[in-house]
Amino acid sequence: VTSLEHVQARLTLSYNRRGNLAIHLISPAGTHSTLLHPRPHDYSSEGFNDWAFMTTHSWDEDPTGAWMLEIE
Repeated sequence: VTSLEHVQARLTLSYNRRGNLAIHLISPAGTHSTLLHPRPHDYSSEGFNDWAFMTTHSWDEDPTGAWMLEIE
């Protein structure tokens, strides 16, 4: 693969209030993609189980290099 159409991050994580989470993906080229915004009305404590988050913000980028996933 020399260029991307989309990127998918499949996550399983636990948290006491899912709606407080924000998830960001940073490509090797420095493109920032927000995969999940905080959702103030989501009070679930179930977290995410094998949940697929997808972005097209890195369209046509070279996938080679270190990717960073930020969870806040």
